[in-house]
Formats: sequence, C-alpha cells, structure tokens
Amino acid sequence: MDNHRYYGYKQLLFAVLLICLSPGQAYADSISYFRSNSLGMPLEKITAYQTDDYEYKLIRIMNDEGLVEELYRDKKLVQQARYEFKGDTVYARFYRDGKLIREDIEEDNRLQEEIFHVPEGMIRQRYFWKDGNLMYLDIIQPDMKAERRRYVRSDAGQLVQILREEIDLSGNGTAAEVVSSFQYGTERESVSQWHVDETGCTHFLYQDDTMRTKEKYCRGVLVFQWKEYREGGMKVVTETHPVENYFSRSVFSEDGKIQDKIIRSDSGTEQEKYTYREGVLIEKRLETAELTQVTEYMYSGDTGNGQDLLYETVYENAVQSKKISYLPDGQREVVLYRKGLPVVELLYQDEELIQRKSLIGKEE
Repeated sequence: MDNHRYYGYKQLLFAVLLICLSPGQAYADSISYFRSNSLGMPLEKITAYQTDDYEYKLIRIMNDEGLVEELYRDKKLVQQARYEFKGDTVYARFYRDGKLIREDIEEDNRLQEEIFHVPEGMIRQRYFWKDGNLMYLDIIQPDMKAERRRYVRSDAGQLVQILREEIDLSGNGTAAEVVSSFQYGTERESVSQWHVDETGCTHFLYQDDTMRTKEKYCRGVLVFQWKEYREGGMKVVTETHPVENYFSRSVFSEDGKIQDKIIRSDSGTEQEKYTYREGVLIEKRLETAELTQVTEYMYSGDTGNGQDLLYETVYENAVQSKKISYLPDGQREVVLYRKGLPVVELLYQDEELIQRKSLIGKEE
C-alpha cells in the first residue's frame, strides 16, 4: 500500500482546516453550509435556505472541541468526518454510511498514524519523521504481517531512494529491496525516477522545465508512454500503448480546456474538436472515416456557466440521433432517434433507468 493512499475524505482540504482552526483554539458553536460533490469537498458556501437546491451538500459544525463535517446526498447522510484538537495533536475519524472507515492522528501538521478499517480487520500505517522529512513508513496488515518503506534522502533533503523490507514486530527485518530511485539534474530543474510496482513492471518518470514523460515496461517491453509538453502556447499530451497499437494526442488551452484530440488505433483514426463561447463548451465534433458526430450543448443563459446545462443534441452524419435533457433532482431524459425520427424515451434518476417509453405507438 502506497503511503500517499488517501480515501475520499482526505479531499476535505484538511490542511486548510488546520490553518483556519488552530488546535486548542476555542470557538462558539457555528454551522456553515456548502455546495459539495461526492468526495465531500466544500465547493461553494451557501445559506441554510439553499441546502435543498443541490444533490450534495456539506454541513460544517465548529465548536471548542473541534469540527464535524457531514456530507448529505438528497438529505441522506453518506459521509462524516470528525476532528478533535488536543494541544498540537489532531484526532480524526471518518465514516461512510454510518461505518467507521479510517482514523488519523496528526501532530504538528504531520500525519503520524492512519488506521483503515477493512472487512479483514485493521490496516495500520505509521509515519516517522526527522527534520520535517518522512524517513520511513510501517504498514501493518490485519494478519500482523508488516512492511517498512524507507525514504533515503541526500544531504540537501531530496528523496533519492525508496527501499522496502519485510519486518516483524520485534524490529528485525529482511534485506531491503530498492523499489524506487530518483536522480536530480544539476544544470536545470529536472528529476528522473524509476519505480517497480507490485506486479514487477518498472515505471520511469522524467520531468524538466520543457517536458514530463512517463513510461511503463513489463518484462522489458514498453507497454505505456505518456508525454506532456508545450507547443505554440498550448499544452500537448500524448499517450501511447504500443502493444495495443494505440496512440492519442490531445491539445489543451492555457486555462486547461481541451481543444482537439486525435486517436489512432487498429479501429482507424478518430478526431475530436471542441468549440467554446466565452469559455463554455458549446460543440463537440467527432470525425472518423465513416462518421461525423456533432454534439451541441444548450444552457439556460446565453452561454451558461458550466452548471446550468439544459440539454445536449447529437447528430450523426447531419441527422439527429439523440437528445439528452437535464431535469431537476438529478434526472435526465434521453430521446433516441432513428433516421431523424424519435423512437424511444428513457428517463434516468442519476445512473438508474427508471422509465422507458416507446414513441412509435407501442409501450416497451
């Protein structure tokens, strides 16, 4: 298990909370409301009167003992996080559907221990720090098998190697195995890394001020390559899977919006083009040797703000094939067309099909 493994609630911007709430500081009870998402992130502060306007809402309750965050979906509590402050130590407990899934202990803003509650028992991850740097991490499985990850650093504090070894609870360990190694450039900001995953495949990473590259080799064969670089004021991302004979190239604007994408595979060549108005997507065009598919997006305003999409209309070779209407309360209506004529209407609640109706005079 990687030491950066964080489940759902770690997306609650815990570092921000620590800045806002100094341990031991007393607060009068207060309640705040936020528009949220399925991860429990506080996207936008709202009033109590707006809590029924969104599928997900987050309630934050502060008092002199700590903080509680509750994530609701359609008025049902689905996730909860509880933080208690005792001196410089923060104790956190995370719940999903009423069940405790993780406990954290942080001290001086550094994670000391994580406890994951799984069907087999508890997985413990214990962190050991020196001069602000993570030195090693112990991972103890429910069957009491333990693994230690050692983080070897240069005199300047840069991470140069990660070693893995099996240990027993008395502290004796086997010979350490290098699972990751880093090398830093001297002339310009650059770093290269190789890493061996649990399947035995080797991953390479190279990054400098002009390009980022990732590669994966299994049994000496390149199976994946990813590159990101700048070209003409745009960000270009390429992805290659040599074994599957797959290649893609995507171009993004300065603000991160995809502009076009080309895909080459055994199935042929596909090209996607995106059109925006005032920063909002209004058309997506997909072209292959046999098909030209155009999706048009309509918003409640002149261009919309990305949150008030009303419907999408899809055309295939200039003939309408689908219309998706976004309804209140997370519902959407999908009408399918055949030769430009509507034939069936589908009603979804989130991802669940709740109604199907024929539009050619016959119930299906």
